[in-house]
Amino acid sequence: MEFLNAYILCFLQVTFSALILMVLHGLRKQIGRTPFFLAVATLLVFAHFINSAELQLSTGISGLSINVATSLLLSPFIMAMLIVYTLDGTIAAQRLTIGAIAVSGTFFFLANITANQCDWYGFQLTNPDLAEPLSILLNRSRQDVAAALGAIIIDLLVLPVTFQFFRNRRFSTFLAVTLSLILTQVVDSFVYSLISDAWSDDFWINMQQLYLSRAITMVWLGILTTLYLNMNEEDLAQNQEKNPLDFLKAIVNSYTKKNIIQSYAHEWEGRFELFVENSQDIILLIGKNGRIYDVNNTAVKYLGKDINELLKLDFSDLVITDNSVIPEYLKTVAEEGKRWERIWWSLIKKDGESIQQEWIIKDYKERIISVEFSINIIEMGDKFALLTGRNSTSRHKLSHERQELMHQLTHSQRLESVGRLAGGIAHDFNNLLHSIQGSLDSIAKNPPEEKKIALQNNIVNAVTKASTLTGQLLGFAQKGKYAVKKLDLGQVLESAYALFKPIARKSVKSRLILHPEPIYVKADATQLEQVLLNLLINSRDALEGQENPKIFFRLEMASDYTPGWHMAAPGSEPENYACIRVKDNGTGIKEEHLKTIFDPFFTTKEVGKGTGMGLAMAYGTINNHSGWVNVESELGKGTEFSIFLPLHDAKIDLNTTHTQLNITF
Repeated sequence: MEFLNAYILCFLQVTFSALILMVLHGLRKQIGRTPFFLAVATLLVFAHFINSAELQLSTGISGLSINVATSLLLSPFIMAMLIVYTLDGTIAAQRLTIGAIAVSGTFFFLANITANQCDWYGFQLTNPDLAEPLSILLNRSRQDVAAALGAIIIDLLVLPVTFQFFRNRRFSTFLAVTLSLILTQVVDSFVYSLISDAWSDDFWINMQQLYLSRAITMVWLGILTTLYLNMNEEDLAQNQEKNPLDFLKAIVNSYTKKNIIQSYAHEWEGRFELFVENSQDIILLIGKNGRIYDVNNTAVKYLGKDINELLKLDFSDLVITDNSVIPEYLKTVAEEGKRWERIWWSLIKKDGESIQQEWIIKDYKERIISVEFSINIIEMGDKFALLTGRNSTSRHKLSHERQELMHQLTHSQRLESVGRLAGGIAHDFNNLLHSIQGSLDSIAKNPPEEKKIALQNNIVNAVTKASTLTGQLLGFAQKGKYAVKKLDLGQVLESAYALFKPIARKSVKSRLILHPEPIYVKADATQLEQVLLNLLINSRDALEGQENPKIFFRLEMASDYTPGWHMAAPGSEPENYACIRVKDNGTGIKEEHLKTIFDPFFTTKEVGKGTGMGLAMAYGTINNHSGWVNVESELGKGTEFSIFLPLHDAKIDLNTTHTQLNITF
């Protein structure tokens, strides 16, 4: 019992050393890894000093003593290397070991120089009584440090391999840790004794004492290490399966380009981790099979699931595919969403290029949202996909609302057009009705058969014209989906011109000029008719009070000198476009108004004479048909609108066919 206090002190010493290393390692994400590495270096240097002094604990058992340095101070270093390897990976463990070798090597170098300084002329100690002990201590430390260096190198090679060997065979964490520590210290003790006591007659006895004294320490450190690893289940799970030889391969490949890049990345690791965890983007790490391997804090908050729960899911478990629960404005996104397998193979084929993809998921409030991801392949021993996403729901919702508003405005504009047309067409209807009534009155008088047939033909013609006018009015007033199809643009102009003629003033001279050959486009006839009718009506209004008012309504193929061709996208060819021109010699448009005439609700007309939506709707319609509108005007001399539309068989990029104007709906 007289050695009990010494035993307790040794127990506390090794426990404190192990715990301080675990605490600093556990705080590496908060304070960085530097304090942990400094603690390991301090432990090594102190152990070398104590080992040089040959401080031993007498156990009271014959032939057995405990070396304080190797058993109580160097053993926690082996434990630290195992923790780093298990939780941080092979490269981190290799870096720790190389650092330990560098510290020990530096100590060896400085110990040699200082030992020589104790004997050289010109150097002296203030206290001469310490000269001889210090010289002995430093000379002794050189051999001990050399032995420790050899042992550390062996630890570097043996510990990770033995631990992974046991772990891959489904040993419990405690058994894998304890067995690997004990086996490592067996080899460690042999190498240490071989270097420090190779020529001693008591070599095997000393090695056996060293082994036995460290075995008890290793068992206790195995218990502490197991508890610490179990407290870090997440990191432990991510490093579950490894090849036992991965660590040795990492040493062999230390200076390859890949590892040099990794070493630079490590220097920034803390900063990158800070950026990732505080990023407002959703960040996911996905494997080839779709399994989620890691997520950042934003993803945890957005998805409303615990990180452990997320790491058990596949990415497909997050994606919503049930159309019955997806809002109308997100259904297009759902239809375009691809399965993970297709995304993965697309990434592989693109060889490093990123892919943009949107998926529908549920957020933490159980709301259906869309997230637009940028996806890249990254190398981390194996290929993984890095997904960086942002909530795009608002954009789709606004786009949907904009389309609905456009439909409502279009419908409203059509109704307005119908109202404006009604007055002009009413006169034609009255003429048709008078023609029908007159023919019926004449038939009632029982005229000759030939005249009766002519009167019946008059009635049929009048009814046909009335039916045509009614159909046109219904087409303008209808609300619903547009019918985009191949159209003869000349026929569209003729139809719009026919609608305009009844409401044109008698004083206005108008002329329709068509291309000698048919020009075909893909468009909605009703929409184009409405655009053209609006432009014609605007020209008519601009001619009020003008002398010799004229309107020219022309269809032609585009050319380099056509007004407005300068707005074409780079690389566009004139032969791929048709041009519709509406020109008048009216009042013209002020220069300051030219930039705003396409803005919704902008009008220069008097209150009650215009809504300001005609040109805005014209711009929106032509823009939706992948064309553009140009206007040229001079105050007091007139205005010309040029509409460019791609031909139905033109090979063009429909996303870049025109110059966007700064107009917001």
